[in-house]
Amino acid sequence: MSHRVIFLSQIRPYDAELGRIYAEINNKLTAEIGKIKAHLNKRGAENLIDG
Repeated sequence: MSHRVIFLSQIRPYDAELGRIYAEINNKLTAEIGKIKAHLNKRGAENLIDG
């Protein structure tokens, strides 16, 4: 059985890349949720006026 040694210098860039990917996905989702909420708020206001 062979053992593989992994150094922190190998892990940190990987963790940093995962962090960047997570942040990018989170930012995109947050923006999309904001658009949906704005649309729903607009529709709600229209319904109050029309209703």
